[in-house]
Amino acid sequence: MDRIRIRNRARESLRKIPFIFWLYRFYVIYKVRLYLLPKHLSWGKANAGSISKPVLAYLEMHLTTHCNLRCKGCSQFSPIADISFAKVSDHERDMKQLSILFSNIETIRLIGGEPLLHPEIEQFLNITRKYFVNSNICIATNGSLLQNMSESFWEACRINNIKINWTVYPPFFDKKNEILREVKDHGIIINARKFDKFRSILNIMTIGND
Repeated sequence: MDRIRIRNRARESLRKIPFIFWLYRFYVIYKVRLYLLPKHLSWGKANAGSISKPVLAYLEMHLTTHCNLRCKGCSQFSPIADISFAKVSDHERDMKQLSILFSNIETIRLIGGEPLLHPEIEQFLNITRKYFVNSNICIATNGSLLQNMSESFWEACRINNIKINWTVYPPFFDKKNEILREVKDHGIIINARKFDKFRSILNIMTIGND
């Protein structure tokens, strides 16, 4: 009973300030409708997946583990990796689940190994864009296969607004401008960065054993 009296006194006090009272009344009425009425409950359940979902800043997806180069300092250990290709069905499952969890992923990089080795890479481009229409999607490549890619690959890149991130290693320094020109002629944005040495990696285990 005391709680009821306190609530009634609060309402009476609010009535003395019309704007605050009607704001409070609006809040209570619509909160009750939102949480209790069947049609609002069903609407909330149906739209729960799109309400206040977070944005993921960055994601990498491996399309392959192996590579066609044998760089000594490869951080992905591709020179010693078995030949392995990601499954299209697994990628679709993962993209679908991520689209449920996040409203957007700002940048999605498709990497390897060397991702251009994947015989079904076009499907990965289509699926990734299907679930993340506003993402910056790019392929990270060593560039060695760019001049050998099919027209259907370039078409998939254009349709899905895919960018190319090319790490230019020493064997391709002399061909850099030629390859850049060819890729741009396909209507694709490409970013190229020369990379002539790998970073040193601190071996903690070795230090600990000394």
